[in-house]
Amino acid sequence: MELSISSRTVGHHLGRIYDRTGRRTRAGAAVFAMEPQLLP
Repeated sequence: MELSISSRTVGHHLGRIYDRTGRRTRAGAAVFAMEPQLLP
């Protein structure tokens, strides 16, 4: 069995993450996650 999600769903979730973090790029969101050590 294979699970998949549409690119539109991915875009929606990424947009919400960017809005909540105040960032506009994947790199900015990654830096945001690393600052409080949410990522190793």
